Amino acid sequence: MASIKYGYHVKRKWLEQAAAFYQSEADWAAVLRINIHVQDWEAAALTAAHIAGLPLTDDQAAVFGSLLIGCPDELLITNHVLLEFVLHHCRVQDQELGLAYVDRALNQGSEAHAYVQQVSLYEWGARFAQLLQKKTMALEYLQLAETAALESTQPGQDEERGDREINAAKRKLASRKSQLLAENASRLVKPVQWVRLLTVLAAVTCMISFHYLRLMGDLSRPAMDFIGIAIAAVMLWIVNIIPDYLVALGMVMLWVLGGLVEPEAALSGFASTTWLFMIFIMALSAAVTKSGILYRFSLHALKRFPPHYRGQLWGIVAGSFALNALIPSSSAKVSLGVPIAGTISESMGFKSRSRGAAGLGLAAMIFYGFTAPFVLTGSYTNVMAYGLVSSDEPVSWLHWALYALPAFLIFGIVMLLLLSYMFRGTVAEKGVSAGILNEQIRLLGPLSKEERIAVITILGCILLMVLQPLHGIDSTWILMVGFSVLVITGILDKQTLTSGIDWTFLLFLGVAFSFAEVANQLGIVEALSSFLGGPMAWFVSSPTLFLLAVIFLSFLVTLVVRDDPAVILLVTALLPLAEQAGIHPWILVIIILLSTDPFFFTYQSPTYLTAYYSSDGKAFSHAQGQKVALGYAAAVLLVAVLCVPYWRWLGLIAQ
Repeated sequence: MASIKYGYHVKRKWLEQAAAFYQSEADWAAVLRINIHVQDWEAAALTAAHIAGLPLTDDQAAVFGSLLIGCPDELLITNHVLLEFVLHHCRVQDQELGLAYVDRALNQGSEAHAYVQQVSLYEWGARFAQLLQKKTMALEYLQLAETAALESTQPGQDEERGDREINAAKRKLASRKSQLLAENASRLVKPVQWVRLLTVLAAVTCMISFHYLRLMGDLSRPAMDFIGIAIAAVMLWIVNIIPDYLVALGMVMLWVLGGLVEPEAALSGFASTTWLFMIFIMALSAAVTKSGILYRFSLHALKRFPPHYRGQLWGIVAGSFALNALIPSSSAKVSLGVPIAGTISESMGFKSRSRGAAGLGLAAMIFYGFTAPFVLTGSYTNVMAYGLVSSDEPVSWLHWALYALPAFLIFGIVMLLLLSYMFRGTVAEKGVSAGILNEQIRLLGPLSKEERIAVITILGCILLMVLQPLHGIDSTWILMVGFSVLVITGILDKQTLTSGIDWTFLLFLGVAFSFAEVANQLGIVEALSSFLGGPMAWFVSSPTLFLLAVIFLSFLVTLVVRDDPAVILLVTALLPLAEQAGIHPWILVIIILLSTDPFFFTYQSPTYLTAYYSSDGKAFSHAQGQKVALGYAAAVLLVAVLCVPYWRWLGLIAQ
């Protein structure tokens, strides 16, 4: 009102006089309020800098931060003094917002923050992560803080190496963050208190009911108990209130305590060579990821393709080939590929979720993440799924690749045609700058001796697995030799072995292998085959119809059961029927692997969610993703139909 009555300039003069008065009285909160009221951000920054030099408690700093919460984000993430005050406020009021500010400051405003300030930001990130009960993320922030602190105490000494280590740590943290967000978003039912209680009661009721139910068919009492325990486990997996591996270990405990099987049978999965194979491949993958060599390969692939949209699209596809066999995790690959696509998209001038950004982002998601089933070492789940099959049907790395080659070509062509049609006519405002890629490559630095050893060892292991038909050495022992080389040379140290291997997944995996063995011992597999034999008889008569039925059944199952448990249930249940249909177990496994990661609904696919969150939702929208999901389903159906003649020619399907 004063500005209307007396004019803007008079009001401005009064505010300046008031600010001078409050400054003389050392009432800095009032001065700051006036600065913010007139949106004089330069004065507000100077006032905040003066306040920062005063002895303040955390609570006092939080009060000043509450005043600054309205500052433009662009100013906050680049002005460390202002950001510190706001973070104090977020510590009390909104930890999620505080973590978001830290992440943005590190990713977008890092050049404005000195090494010492970066250390502070990492420590803030660890503090917010701890308050939000994200313990693994908190540990990774602290590791980043330690790396930055070491660099800040040695200015000028191996600066390139310091930058490389910090950027590698940032990529690891960003990957972990996107996977945590994806894990939370993949829950079909949110684990509120009453849902937890009802689920646990239902699981207990299920186990008790099956223990006292009258025997069904030829099933024994231990078999009935096994079914009750398995259904209870599925309930807990669906709601996801208890970690998967803990539910799995609980099953083993109940099998043994209930007298269903001997401990040796209950733990037989941990004695399999496939379980050892998983340990070794995870360790080798950790060494490769630590080296940063795959990120380097992806950048070089992009650099060698034309700088326009279509050229970079093909560069993304080429880069995915280098990663697919070397990182056995779809989520890890999309966490690497989609951000690279985002960087290229920004350098071309594409806006968030624009046609160009979505085309590159979705191409990276599909070819970095969803092509994993076509190579044995493309995903942990591949090895897990085929580990459920009898060892009488071994498949080498080379056999897997040859069996899957036409399927991969069909899948790749369909997805490229779909992406080309959806984003046809897309033209970038400018070509991708070679300087962007060169800067990323520069930050990686030259290959070190340790990195060369890691790369040579990994490639040597893959070559030996490809040549397995000639030398006859099992892949497990080949990887064990590679593992030993990396440990002896110090590439795989204790910290990498501890943090780089997903030990909880290995616990889940060992139980998964035991699950198939125990189900077979108790006659569950035979009974299930008889039960499903009637309804599936028409489909069993035709390999093509059977595979199509498997795909639709898998799509339905993934509406309620997550990917790995769904794979276990489907492979165990359908393997006897596949044998009746004259279909090799490998065909059933790859069809199930392709069909248990759809993303019609966002929560269905951890791979999709990881891709979405690895770009902070900027690469593509869910609406764009769902259109690609329909194309993905069509591609899987075409694989099942068109590859039958090829698989029959190879003898994988009975004539």
